[in-house]
Amino acid sequence: MLLALVCACGEGPAETGRRLIEEAPAAQLAPPSDPDAPVSNPAVANGPAGTARFEAPSPGQANVVEVTVASAEASVGLDSRLVVKPVWVSGPPPCHVLDHTTSRVVGDTVEVHVFEGGSTDTPCPEIGVLRTTDVDVGVVPAGTYRLLVGPPTGEAPASVVKSLEIPA
Repeated sequence: MLLALVCACGEGPAETGRRLIEEAPAAQLAPPSDPDAPVSNPAVANGPAGTARFEAPSPGQANVVEVTVASAEASVGLDSRLVVKPVWVSGPPPCHVLDHTTSRVVGDTVEVHVFEGGSTDTPCPEIGVLRTTDVDVGVVPAGTYRLLVGPPTGEAPASVVKSLEIPA
């Protein structure tokens, strides 16, 4: 069964993603009763079993805005580089295209931001696509950090806020 969500026309990528996540019925977002079953969100049209589609940045898009991130994971590779993998929901190309990401380390805080843009001249289906990318933050010294991913939301300093431990 193909499931598409209707969103208000004219919303930007951040608003569309936030609405798709916030408006999905709780039963559809709840984990399955079988702990070994894959967790997916059938309220969002995406890859198999809720798999986020990997996006490589395509700089130079029109109408670039920061997107609201639904979740993020961080890992440190063998080369000691921190890589953050944000996950967000937005519409399909050419209307919603990953333009670029930014990252910085300030004191004990790691900030990551994701920006999309796209065509406003093309009619676009208003369906949600679960997306991800890799943001190479670089080598970060060992320690405990606060990971902030995405724009501020309400009283929170970012869409996703996590504690992050970088081993020595």
